[in-house]
Amino acid sequence: METSQSAESREFQYPAELRSAQARKHHKLSVLRENPECLYTDYSGTGDKKMRSNLIFYTQHLNAWHTAVCKTYSNVTKRGICQGRQILLREDSDPDSTVLSINVYHSGTVLIQGSEASLTSFEKKYKQLKEAAEIEKTNTTANDPENTDPED
Repeated sequence: METSQSAESREFQYPAELRSAQARKHHKLSVLRENPECLYTDYSGTGDKKMRSNLIFYTQHLNAWHTAVCKTYSNVTKRGICQGRQILLREDSDPDSTVLSINVYHSGTVLIQGSEASLTSFEKKYKQLKEAAEIEKTNTTANDPENTDPED
């Protein structure tokens, strides 16, 4: 179903019988939920025109991931979006340029968009972010066992 692209992310591969966009979307959501906090790479185009379009994963701990990203990166802008939150990561040397856009949806899906180089950089930092999110989960539960993410 999926194949390993690197040590950090897997490439989405859709069964041939899934032709409609709705069927492919349902398949993607199922795979994400069956493999929480596993980073996937999504591509657009085919053949020679195939290019990485985003990274995506599912989590039940949105607040922990949101906090981990904001603590790990130094130049962030946070704002609300429909169905979730958005974190914009910027270069310290050029604060007006958006390097990565991270959409944290209430459904548990986290979508990372940016240039190929920015996506590769995020992918390399994913293990560190995951460890930071684990610490945030532990801290949240230890400080207030009733204060868990709404998706739990």
